[in-house]
Amino acid sequence: MLDDPKACVNCHVMRDNYNAWIISSHRNVECNGCHTPHNFVMKYLVKAQNGFNHSWEFTMGAPDVIRIESGSSEVVEQNCIRCHQEMISGVFIQTHADRKKCFDCHKGVGHN
Repeated sequence: MLDDPKACVNCHVMRDNYNAWIISSHRNVECNGCHTPHNFVMKYLVKAQNGFNHSWEFTMGAPDVIRIESGSSEVVEQNCIRCHQEMISGVFIQTHADRKKCFDCHKGVGHN
């Protein structure tokens, strides 16, 4: 279970995300820094779940497109808040289910 972002581009559908990431402001944050929880057990549970889902989709579904699902987007959101807590400490963050996620407004910060 590698943390090297080059492992993610073994799947051709990740190439555009990887290319956008290497020129982004977050290029020093590896994929797992945003896309997995930082708790050891949960990190590998999410990695296993995502790996299974990606494999299933590539085998049985439409492998030309990869989209973030709600559970994964919540992991990314929590990592945004965790990393940028000091910067956003004075900002009111709603906890309602209908609120926007950080990356709804900050598209392209990690990758498009």
